[in-house]
Amino acid sequence: MTKAKRTSFLNDEQLKEFNARYCITGLHQQTGVLDTGALRGFIRSPFSPLIYTSATQVSTQSGFAGPEISGTRKGIILGSMFIDAMTEEEQWQDLLAGKKVSPIMFPQIVPSSILGFVNKELSVYGPMTCISPSPQADGVGIILRQAADWLEDGLADIVLILLCDVPSLRAKQWAREAAHPDNPTRELAGGIVSWVMESEEHAAGRGAANVCTVQEFYDQLQPERGVGMARQFWT
Repeated sequence: MTKAKRTSFLNDEQLKEFNARYCITGLHQQTGVLDTGALRGFIRSPFSPLIYTSATQVSTQSGFAGPEISGTRKGIILGSMFIDAMTEEEQWQDLLAGKKVSPIMFPQIVPSSILGFVNKELSVYGPMTCISPSPQADGVGIILRQAADWLEDGLADIVLILLCDVPSLRAKQWAREAAHPDNPTRELAGGIVSWVMESEEHAAGRGAANVCTVQEFYDQLQPERGVGMARQFWT
């Protein structure tokens, strides 16, 4: 099977400009879907609890949740190739077993549901979006551009970004087809990568430390052969 080439990588000039203007002041990474505990209103899928747990951790680390930053100046982006396909699978299993589908499961399929929950907890009232990039697109680059656009256009002073995918049947099927020929047992374990991005000037003004440069982070996330959204999601 011929694989589509990965497109729209950030080039050296763009990364150089990003490094000069923006910094990453918080970072949380987790491979796999280890038990994160229950999350009120989100059931039978690790997708939303994983996002909430990581968002709260990186927000505390970076100061994103602090009262000194106006809620209207905070933005949030969620990126996911497959969204919460595990909730869909749970619904299918109920239907095949002749059970009624729980109405609480319908809202959590929509990714903006968990973002709304996170926004309330972290007092985020600025721009919000969910991006579902193609596995052959440069998902990290697309999301970094979106965050930079908000910062450049004055829509936000600081942006919380979350990349999350879980090993649903749909994701596993795609991963088997995309596996490296030298490592056919390679699997998509899923996980989450969350970070906080802001301008160098804004970070300096509040005394926030730079965890790493945008280029270092971008290079670290790029998956093998450019397939998928984040290197950390593969085993």
